Amino acid sequence: MDWVYQVLAMAFTDARSLRRQPRFWLLTSFVVSAGLGIYYALAQIHATFSWSSATPGFTNPRFLVHVFGIAPLGILLSGVVLLAFDRRQEERCRIAEVIDSRPIPNLAFISGRYLALLAAASFVLLLTVVTIQAFGSAAVAFDWRIGEMIEPVSLFAFVFIDALPALAVWCALTVLLTVALPNRVLVLLIATGLLVGQYWLLHNLPIQFLPAVSLLPSFGTLASDILPELPNAAVFWQRFCLVPLTGALLIAASTVLRRMDGPRSRLAGSVAAVVLAVVGVFGLVVLLARSTDGPTLRANWRAAHQIVDSMPRADIDHIKGRIRIDPGDSLSLDIDMSLSMPSTDPPLEELVFSLNPGLQLHQVLIDGESAEYRHESGLLVVEPYRPLHPAREFVLSVVAEGIPDPRFAYLDSSVEPSARSWSESRLPFLGTRASVFDDAFVALMRGTRWLPTPGPNLARSRVGPWGLFWPPCR
Repeated sequence: MDWVYQVLAMAFTDARSLRRQPRFWLLTSFVVSAGLGIYYALAQIHATFSWSSATPGFTNPRFLVHVFGIAPLGILLSGVVLLAFDRRQEERCRIAEVIDSRPIPNLAFISGRYLALLAAASFVLLLTVVTIQAFGSAAVAFDWRIGEMIEPVSLFAFVFIDALPALAVWCALTVLLTVALPNRVLVLLIATGLLVGQYWLLHNLPIQFLPAVSLLPSFGTLASDILPELPNAAVFWQRFCLVPLTGALLIAASTVLRRMDGPRSRLAGSVAAVVLAVVGVFGLVVLLARSTDGPTLRANWRAAHQIVDSMPRADIDHIKGRIRIDPGDSLSLDIDMSLSMPSTDPPLEELVFSLNPGLQLHQVLIDGESAEYRHESGLLVVEPYRPLHPAREFVLSVVAEGIPDPRFAYLDSSVEPSARSWSESRLPFLGTRASVFDDAFVALMRGTRWLPTPGPNLARSRVGPWGLFWPPCR
């Protein structure tokens, strides 16, 4: 408990010192002004021009906190370097000896000052958010033409899942730089370079890699009133990996720090810092490796469908049956599809359909008789009990259940949104999922092939005898 008291005492002392510094309040005013100013500018564009086209209509700040929030947060991250304690200044002021004489371990000394710096930065961030939300609340209460509240779930995610963890890591890195480097200007230059590099990554790295390497893994995420949601598991995994990295930075700072009464041996601290850093980096590498799973899976699906793209396929006359939707739980199909074979094709021994791989088949019948089938890579291959001759009509009965995989759509698209960066493409703003199957909202789009469709899920198969629409269900 003595160690905890030492850390808290150091944190409270440094926090009082930061609070009295003019540069802290100057930074606060800059960050709050930047956040409120960008919010107001977007709200002004939306209120003035949203009637004319969809582009200014998109600028509603209610749904864009993960987009415009990077500006005040970037200013805050830059300002943290100016707030961090300066060991050289303490030596010039001749108080370093007094501080060193206190019976407090290096790690407690560094941890206390880190907590004070993090608390100061968090205060500025929260004040900015409260100011913006207060303006939006007033706009709604008094029916102003401009302004509304930020969507609450996205605001919570931005503050507590994106911004505060980013501040935690950045403050630890700043403490290490100020301890390890002799010159404050050099610290500022290196920190600025790291921030510029992070900004470059945000806008130029493929979107699929952002959750693994970005301090803001949810950058560019759009909020929704219809389906508010927190970030996915990859973001939480990355935040978990940052915990040992932050610990490694603090232990490294305590090891590098030279105090008159500091420890003589620094081996234990160095080993602990290296172990924690390896654990954190290993977790991020695993996440980075898994970030390619989605595009790889889609590429495998596309290759399997291209193989059968030239095969003849049946035509759908009509569909009847029962479809049960349990939002967020399962989609159940019990349908009969009336199909006919084109008169110009030879007899078929296999029927090829595309069916979402998220659905599990329980039964497949042709004209009421069991048929052999395979369902792999989103391809349903049915083997009739006898070859199907041209111009013959038959009924395919399918019983299936599951949750459609939203990735199984537009397999041969010339653009893979997750493989593009924000500088190259704004396609993610148009949507990143081809279907939604949530507890609160369900959107089953045709492209995901949640109903069996003759042929592979490629462009040539998207227009059948019924044009761009599904055949009528009854």
